[in-house]
Amino acid sequence: MVGESKGEILFVTALGWEARQVLRHLSPPSAVHEGSARLWRGASRSPSISVLQTGVGPTLAGRAIRWAAPSVRPSVVVVTGCGGALDDGLAVGDVVVADEIVQAGEGAAWPTNREWSGRYERAAKAASLSTRRGRLYTSASILQSPEDKRGAAIRSGALAVDMETSAIAEWASGAGVELAAARVIVDTAGAIVPPELATITGPDGAANVRRLIAAFGKRPLLARDLGLLGIATMRCAKALGALHGALLAELRAGP
Repeated sequence: MVGESKGEILFVTALGWEARQVLRHLSPPSAVHEGSARLWRGASRSPSISVLQTGVGPTLAGRAIRWAAPSVRPSVVVVTGCGGALDDGLAVGDVVVADEIVQAGEGAAWPTNREWSGRYERAAKAASLSTRRGRLYTSASILQSPEDKRGAAIRSGALAVDMETSAIAEWASGAGVELAAARVIVDTAGAIVPPELATITGPDGAANVRRLIAAFGKRPLLARDLGLLGIATMRCAKALGALHGALLAELRAGP
């Protein structure tokens, strides 16, 4: 059983490599597990910071936050990681700081904490990262084509898309917990996401080797497409690490 504490900051990511870009600036103990979710508990120092990896998609995100929250009892939940651009002006490695979260199909919207949005903007500037502030759209599935992304942009008025934040936002709203969100762009509005991606990866984003080999056999050019995505992912990870290094440095410095 994980020990309880009050008023923690809880960073939430979907994937392991995203979580590592926050964890590299911390010294938490090993993670506890529940299904696809992993939780690294924060130290007792102020501020106390924990990191939750949920797995991909709104269902796993909602399940993970309901599992972790009773132990962490966060005062603020900060959703971060990679995201897809819906705006043509965004490049790989750019930061989108969300001022509102909108959900696919439901018309629901949740505001974010202004103080934390300001922190993310200052951190992006300190890390020399281009940043935009606006809506973040949560989709239940990967938006694979430029046409898919264009349609989502028109429907939502959002700058970027992810697959987890609305589930966390819905929980936070019901629990009376502050919410913040920032995404680093990994695929641009004009990029095509390989359609095989959803079937060759598991809930944690890791590739299934057998499915990957089978997919290569059916479409050899998939190797090129995944290579390009891998390069973009490395650029995104570098930016994500720099962003959170600057953000955590400000938090430790205090007011």
